[in-house]
Amino acid sequence: MTPSCKHQPMPRRRLRHRLILLLALPAAGTIPACTQNKALIQSAAGEFVWPAPPEPPRVRYIGEISGALTGSNHQSLFQQILFGPPPERRLITPSAVAVDASGTRVAIADPNGHCVHVLDLPSNKSVSIEKAGGAELEAPIGVVWGGDFLFVSDPPRKVVETFEVRELDVQHVRTVGGVFERPTGLSQGTQSEALFVCDAAKHTVFVLDGKGAVVRKIGGPGSGPGQFRFPTNVACGDDGGIAVADSMNFRVQRFSPEGQFVSAFGKKGDAAGDLALPKGLAIDAQGNVWVVDAQFENLQVFHPQGELLLALGGEGHGPGEFWLPAGAFVDRQQRLWVADTYNRRVQIFQLTP
Repeated sequence: MTPSCKHQPMPRRRLRHRLILLLALPAAGTIPACTQNKALIQSAAGEFVWPAPPEPPRVRYIGEISGALTGSNHQSLFQQILFGPPPERRLITPSAVAVDASGTRVAIADPNGHCVHVLDLPSNKSVSIEKAGGAELEAPIGVVWGGDFLFVSDPPRKVVETFEVRELDVQHVRTVGGVFERPTGLSQGTQSEALFVCDAAKHTVFVLDGKGAVVRKIGGPGSGPGQFRFPTNVACGDDGGIAVADSMNFRVQRFSPEGQFVSAFGKKGDAAGDLALPKGLAIDAQGNVWVVDAQFENLQVFHPQGELLLALGGEGHGPGEFWLPAGAFVDRQQRLWVADTYNRRVQIFQLTP
Protein backbone atom coordinates (compact mmCIF):
# COMPACT_ATOMS: atom_id res chain seq x y z
CA MET A 1 0.00 0.00 0.00
CA THR A 2 1.31 3.44 -0.88
CA PRO A 3 1.85 5.54 2.23
CA SER A 4 -0.05 8.81 2.58
CA CYS A 5 1.62 11.97 1.32
CA LYS A 6 2.34 13.37 4.75
CA HIS A 7 4.50 10.33 5.55
CA GLN A 8 6.44 10.24 2.30
CA PRO A 9 10.02 11.53 2.44
CA MET A 10 10.66 14.72 0.52
CA PRO A 11 12.25 14.04 -2.90
CA ARG A 12 15.97 14.68 -2.78
CA ARG A 13 15.81 17.13 -5.67
CA ARG A 14 13.18 19.29 -3.94
CA LEU A 15 15.06 19.11 -0.64
CA ARG A 16 18.30 20.14 -2.40
CA HIS A 17 16.56 23.08 -4.09
CA ARG A 18 15.15 24.28 -0.75
CA LEU A 19 18.53 24.03 0.89
CA ILE A 20 20.05 26.04 -1.95
CA LEU A 21 17.31 28.65 -1.49
CA LEU A 22 18.01 28.77 2.24
CA LEU A 23 21.73 29.35 1.63
CA ALA A 24 20.91 32.07 -0.88
CA LEU A 25 18.77 34.05 1.57
CA PRO A 26 20.16 37.30 2.97
CA ALA A 27 21.24 37.57 6.60
CA ALA A 28 18.45 37.43 9.19
CA GLY A 29 18.58 41.17 9.82
CA THR A 30 17.95 41.94 6.14
CA ILE A 31 15.09 39.53 5.38
CA PRO A 32 12.23 41.54 3.82
CA ALA A 33 9.14 42.03 6.01
CA CYS A 34 6.20 39.75 5.36
CA THR A 35 3.02 41.05 3.78
CA GLN A 36 0.69 42.56 6.38
CA ASN A 37 -1.91 40.08 7.59
CA LYS A 38 -5.58 40.85 7.13
CA ALA A 39 -7.29 42.22 10.21
CA LEU A 40 -8.76 39.52 12.44
CA ILE A 41 -11.84 41.66 13.12
CA GLN A 42 -13.79 42.37 9.93
CA SER A 43 -16.31 45.20 9.88
CA ALA A 44 -19.43 45.57 7.73
CA ALA A 45 -20.55 48.42 5.50
CA GLY A 46 -22.97 50.79 7.21
CA GLU A 47 -23.79 51.43 10.85
CA PHE A 48 -25.81 49.06 13.01
CA VAL A 49 -27.10 50.23 16.40
CA TRP A 50 -29.70 49.10 18.93
CA PRO A 51 -32.27 50.29 19.81
CA ALA A 52 -33.23 51.88 16.52
CA PRO A 53 -33.41 55.70 16.23
CA PRO A 54 -34.74 57.97 17.57
CA GLU A 55 -33.82 56.15 20.79
CA PRO A 56 -30.21 56.76 21.86
CA PRO A 57 -28.05 53.75 20.88
CA ARG A 58 -26.93 51.40 23.64
CA VAL A 59 -25.28 48.79 21.43
CA ARG A 60 -23.15 49.47 18.36
CA TYR A 61 -21.91 46.78 16.00
CA ILE A 62 -18.11 46.67 15.63
CA GLY A 63 -17.47 43.63 13.45
CA GLU A 64 -16.86 39.89 13.48
CA ILE A 65 -14.15 37.26 13.57
CA SER A 66 -14.77 34.52 11.04
CA GLY A 67 -13.19 32.36 8.37
CA ALA A 68 -9.48 31.66 8.22
CA LEU A 69 -7.29 32.77 11.10
CA THR A 70 -3.76 33.98 10.52
CA GLY A 71 -1.35 31.42 11.95
CA SER A 72 1.35 32.28 14.42
CA ASN A 73 4.78 31.47 13.11
CA HIS A 74 6.55 29.33 15.72
CA GLN A 75 8.62 27.59 13.06
CA SER A 76 12.22 28.49 12.44
CA LEU A 77 13.09 29.95 9.06
CA PHE A 78 14.77 26.66 8.18
CA GLN A 79 11.55 24.72 9.02
CA GLN A 80 9.41 27.14 7.00
CA ILE A 81 11.49 26.64 3.89
CA LEU A 82 11.66 22.87 4.27
CA PHE A 83 8.05 22.20 5.28
CA GLY A 84 6.13 25.31 4.27
CA PRO A 85 3.86 27.50 6.45
CA PRO A 86 1.69 26.00 9.21
CA PRO A 87 -1.75 24.76 8.11
CA GLU A 88 -4.61 27.24 7.97
CA ARG A 89 -7.08 27.13 10.87
CA ARG A 90 -10.70 28.24 10.66
CA LEU A 91 -13.52 28.78 13.11
CA ILE A 92 -15.84 25.78 12.93
CA THR A 93 -18.24 25.99 15.89
CA PRO A 94 -17.16 28.74 18.32
CA SER A 95 -18.91 28.05 21.61
CA ALA A 96 -17.28 30.46 24.06
CA VAL A 97 -15.12 33.56 23.91
CA ALA A 98 -13.04 35.43 26.48
CA VAL A 99 -10.78 38.48 26.35
CA ASP A 100 -7.82 39.18 28.63
CA ALA A 101 -7.52 42.25 30.86
CA SER A 102 -5.48 44.15 28.28
CA GLY A 103 -8.19 43.70 25.65
CA THR A 104 -5.65 42.44 23.13
CA ARG A 105 -5.82 38.65 23.42
CA VAL A 106 -8.96 36.72 22.56
CA ALA A 107 -9.56 33.04 23.30
CA ILE A 108 -12.26 31.13 21.40
CA ALA A 109 -13.31 27.59 22.31
CA ASP A 110 -14.05 25.54 19.20
CA PRO A 111 -15.31 22.06 20.16
CA ASN A 112 -15.71 20.72 16.63
CA GLY A 113 -12.29 22.12 15.79
CA HIS A 114 -10.93 20.21 18.83
CA CYS A 115 -8.98 23.28 19.86
CA VAL A 116 -8.92 26.72 21.42
CA HIS A 117 -7.90 29.62 19.20
CA VAL A 118 -5.86 32.37 20.83
CA LEU A 119 -5.79 35.62 18.85
CA ASP A 120 -3.38 38.50 19.32
CA LEU A 121 -5.23 41.52 17.93
CA PRO A 122 -2.29 43.97 17.60
CA SER A 123 -0.26 41.54 15.46
CA ASN A 124 -3.27 39.98 13.67
CA LYS A 125 -1.88 36.54 14.46
CA SER A 126 -3.27 33.50 16.20
CA VAL A 127 -2.27 30.13 17.57
CA SER A 128 -4.43 27.05 18.10
CA ILE A 129 -4.12 25.03 21.30
CA GLU A 130 -4.78 21.40 20.43
CA LYS A 131 -3.03 19.54 23.24
CA ALA A 132 -2.72 19.71 27.02
CA GLY A 133 0.51 18.00 27.94
CA GLY A 134 0.40 14.67 26.16
CA ALA A 135 -3.39 14.61 25.77
CA GLU A 136 -5.34 16.05 22.85
CA LEU A 137 -8.26 18.37 23.49
CA GLU A 138 -11.46 16.62 22.45
CA ALA A 139 -14.22 19.25 22.51
CA PRO A 140 -13.26 22.33 24.53
CA ILE A 141 -16.37 24.33 25.29
CA GLY A 142 -15.48 26.95 27.93
CA VAL A 143 -12.65 29.49 28.24
CA VAL A 144 -11.69 32.32 30.57
CA TRP A 145 -8.54 34.32 31.30
CA GLY A 146 -6.92 34.92 34.66
CA GLY A 147 -3.97 37.21 33.98
CA ASP A 148 -1.63 35.27 31.67
CA PHE A 149 -3.38 32.01 32.53
CA LEU A 150 -6.04 30.56 30.27
CA PHE A 151 -8.55 28.06 31.68
CA VAL A 152 -10.30 25.61 29.33
CA SER A 153 -13.08 23.12 30.02
CA ASP A 154 -13.09 19.89 28.00
CA PRO A 155 -16.33 18.01 28.81
CA PRO A 156 -15.62 14.67 27.06
CA ARG A 157 -12.45 14.31 29.15
CA LYS A 158 -14.19 15.64 32.30
CA VAL A 159 -11.36 18.07 32.99
CA VAL A 160 -10.43 21.74 33.22
CA GLU A 161 -7.04 22.60 31.74
CA THR A 162 -4.77 25.51 32.66
CA PHE A 163 -2.31 27.07 30.22
CA GLU A 164 0.14 29.92 30.65
CA VAL A 165 0.13 32.21 27.64
CA ARG A 166 2.92 34.75 27.04
CA GLU A 167 2.04 36.65 23.88
CA LEU A 168 1.34 33.60 21.69
CA ASP A 169 3.69 31.20 23.44
CA VAL A 170 1.57 28.56 25.23
CA GLN A 171 2.70 26.26 28.04
CA HIS A 172 0.48 23.66 29.71
CA VAL A 173 0.34 24.11 33.50
CA ARG A 174 -2.08 21.59 35.00
CA THR A 175 -5.09 19.34 34.48
CA VAL A 176 -7.88 19.28 37.06
CA GLY A 177 -10.10 16.22 36.88
CA GLY A 178 -11.68 13.56 39.02
CA VAL A 179 -14.41 15.87 40.33
CA PHE A 180 -16.32 16.90 37.20
CA GLU A 181 -18.86 15.04 35.15
CA ARG A 182 -19.50 17.62 32.40
CA PRO A 183 -17.64 20.91 32.96
CA THR A 184 -18.96 23.63 30.67
CA GLY A 185 -18.95 27.40 31.33
CA LEU A 186 -16.13 29.10 33.24
CA SER A 187 -15.66 32.46 34.94
CA GLN A 188 -12.83 34.05 36.89
CA GLY A 189 -13.67 35.82 40.15
CA THR A 190 -13.19 39.60 39.93
CA GLN A 191 -12.22 39.95 43.60
CA SER A 192 -10.20 36.76 44.03
CA GLU A 193 -8.38 34.01 42.13
CA ALA A 194 -11.46 31.79 42.38
CA LEU A 195 -12.37 29.89 39.23
CA PHE A 196 -16.08 29.08 38.81
CA VAL A 197 -16.88 25.93 36.83
CA CYS A 198 -20.40 24.97 35.75
CA ASP A 199 -20.95 21.23 35.77
CA ALA A 200 -24.09 20.65 33.72
CA ALA A 201 -24.34 16.95 34.58
CA LYS A 202 -23.88 17.43 38.34
CA HIS A 203 -26.17 20.51 38.38
CA THR A 204 -23.52 22.32 40.38
CA VAL A 205 -21.06 25.19 40.16
CA PHE A 206 -17.64 24.24 41.53
CA VAL A 207 -15.36 26.91 42.96
CA LEU A 208 -11.62 26.26 42.57
CA ASP A 209 -8.72 28.11 44.19
CA GLY A 210 -5.56 29.28 42.43
CA LYS A 211 -4.01 25.81 42.68
CA GLY A 212 -6.98 24.02 41.16
CA ALA A 213 -8.42 22.61 44.40
CA VAL A 214 -12.18 22.63 44.97
CA VAL A 215 -12.95 24.97 47.86
CA ARG A 216 -16.76 24.94 47.73
CA LYS A 217 -19.80 24.10 45.65
CA ILE A 218 -22.85 26.16 44.72
CA GLY A 219 -26.21 24.54 44.09
CA GLY A 220 -27.35 21.01 43.42
CA PRO A 221 -30.12 19.37 41.38
CA GLY A 222 -33.58 20.89 41.65
CA SER A 223 -35.80 23.83 40.79
CA GLY A 224 -35.77 25.75 44.05
CA PRO A 225 -33.75 28.87 44.87
CA GLY A 226 -30.06 28.08 44.57
CA GLN A 227 -30.68 24.78 42.76
CA PHE A 228 -30.00 24.02 39.09
CA ARG A 229 -31.10 21.93 36.17
CA PHE A 230 -28.24 21.73 33.70
CA PRO A 231 -26.41 25.02 34.36
CA THR A 232 -24.34 25.92 31.33
CA ASN A 233 -22.58 29.22 31.97
CA VAL A 234 -21.48 31.48 34.79
CA ALA A 235 -20.37 35.13 34.91
CA CYS A 236 -18.86 37.32 37.62
CA GLY A 237 -19.57 41.03 38.01
CA ASP A 238 -17.23 43.80 39.17
CA ASP A 239 -18.83 43.65 42.62
CA GLY A 240 -17.98 39.95 42.94
CA GLY A 241 -21.58 38.87 42.38
CA ILE A 242 -22.20 35.70 40.38
CA ALA A 243 -24.81 34.94 37.71
CA VAL A 244 -25.57 31.42 36.49
CA ALA A 245 -27.49 30.36 33.38
CA ASP A 246 -29.85 27.76 34.86
CA SER A 247 -30.70 26.51 31.41
CA MET A 248 -33.37 23.88 31.90
CA ASN A 249 -35.05 25.86 34.67
CA PHE A 250 -35.30 28.63 32.03
CA ARG A 251 -33.90 31.30 34.31
CA VAL A 252 -30.81 33.14 35.49
CA GLN A 253 -29.90 32.96 39.16
CA ARG A 254 -27.77 35.49 41.03
CA PHE A 255 -25.53 34.79 44.01
CA SER A 256 -23.37 36.77 46.40
CA PRO A 257 -19.56 36.54 46.12
CA GLU A 258 -19.75 33.88 48.85
CA GLY A 259 -22.24 31.82 46.83
CA GLN A 260 -25.42 32.70 48.72
CA PHE A 261 -28.62 32.86 46.66
CA VAL A 262 -29.75 36.45 45.97
CA SER A 263 -32.45 36.40 43.27
CA ALA A 264 -33.62 34.84 40.02
CA PHE A 265 -35.29 36.11 36.88
CA GLY A 266 -36.74 34.57 33.74
CA LYS A 267 -39.28 31.85 32.99
CA LYS A 268 -40.21 29.57 30.13
CA GLY A 269 -42.30 31.35 27.52
CA ASP A 270 -42.15 33.36 24.32
CA ALA A 271 -42.86 36.87 25.60
CA ALA A 272 -40.27 39.61 26.01
CA GLY A 273 -38.12 38.78 29.01
CA ASP A 274 -38.94 35.07 28.88
CA LEU A 275 -36.19 32.52 28.28
CA ALA A 276 -36.21 29.37 26.16
CA LEU A 277 -32.61 28.16 26.31
CA PRO A 278 -30.38 30.60 28.19
CA LYS A 279 -26.71 29.81 27.64
CA GLY A 280 -24.10 32.54 27.40
CA LEU A 281 -23.90 35.15 30.18
CA ALA A 282 -21.98 38.38 30.57
CA ILE A 283 -22.16 41.23 33.10
CA ASP A 284 -21.32 44.80 32.06
CA ALA A 285 -19.89 47.67 34.11
CA GLN A 286 -23.37 48.75 35.26
CA GLY A 287 -24.12 45.26 36.57
CA ASN A 288 -26.59 44.52 33.78
CA VAL A 289 -26.78 40.87 32.75
CA TRP A 290 -26.57 39.98 29.06
CA VAL A 291 -28.19 36.64 28.26
CA VAL A 292 -27.68 34.66 25.06
CA ASP A 293 -30.72 32.53 24.23
CA ALA A 294 -29.82 29.74 21.81
CA GLN A 295 -33.46 28.94 20.99
CA PHE A 296 -34.70 32.52 20.56
CA GLU A 297 -31.37 33.23 18.83
CA ASN A 298 -31.12 36.62 20.43
CA LEU A 299 -29.59 38.69 23.19
CA GLN A 300 -31.55 40.10 26.10
CA VAL A 301 -30.12 42.48 28.67
CA PHE A 302 -31.59 42.67 32.17
CA HIS A 303 -31.19 45.18 34.96
CA PRO A 304 -29.49 43.68 38.06
CA GLN A 305 -32.97 43.41 39.59
CA GLY A 306 -34.24 41.37 36.62
CA GLU A 307 -36.08 44.03 34.60
CA LEU A 308 -35.75 43.60 30.83
CA LEU A 309 -33.94 46.57 29.31
CA LEU A 310 -33.35 45.60 25.70
CA ALA A 311 -33.54 42.69 23.28
CA LEU A 312 -31.79 42.37 19.96
CA GLY A 313 -31.21 39.74 17.34
CA GLY A 314 -33.11 36.88 15.80
CA GLU A 315 -32.28 34.13 13.34
CA GLY A 316 -30.10 35.27 10.46
CA HIS A 317 -26.62 35.85 9.15
CA GLY A 318 -26.26 39.62 9.18
CA PRO A 319 -24.85 41.95 11.84
CA GLY A 320 -26.74 41.47 15.09
CA GLU A 321 -28.42 38.27 13.87
CA PHE A 322 -27.56 34.82 15.19
CA TRP A 323 -27.75 31.11 14.48
CA LEU A 324 -27.64 28.97 17.61
CA PRO A 325 -25.42 31.36 19.59
CA ALA A 326 -23.72 30.09 22.74
CA GLY A 327 -21.18 32.09 24.76
CA ALA A 328 -20.85 35.79 25.62
CA PHE A 329 -18.24 37.99 27.28
CA VAL A 330 -17.96 41.68 28.20
CA ASP A 331 -14.37 42.93 28.37
CA ARG A 332 -12.93 45.90 30.26
CA GLN A 333 -13.44 48.15 27.24
CA GLN A 334 -17.17 47.33 27.46
CA ARG A 335 -17.13 45.39 24.23
CA LEU A 336 -19.60 42.52 24.06
CA TRP A 337 -18.31 39.39 22.32
CA VAL A 338 -20.82 36.71 21.25
CA ALA A 339 -19.97 33.21 19.99
CA ASP A 340 -22.40 32.91 17.08
CA THR A 341 -21.89 29.18 16.80
CA TYR A 342 -23.60 28.00 13.62
CA ASN A 343 -22.72 31.18 11.76
CA ARG A 344 -19.11 30.13 12.50
CA ARG A 345 -18.16 33.53 13.82
CA VAL A 346 -17.76 35.74 16.86
CA GLN A 347 -19.65 39.03 16.73
CA ILE A 348 -18.38 42.10 18.59
CA PHE A 349 -20.45 45.03 19.84
CA GLN A 350 -19.62 48.23 21.73
CA LEU A 351 -21.81 48.93 24.75
CA THR A 352 -22.68 52.45 25.89
CA PRO A 353 -24.18 53.40 29.29
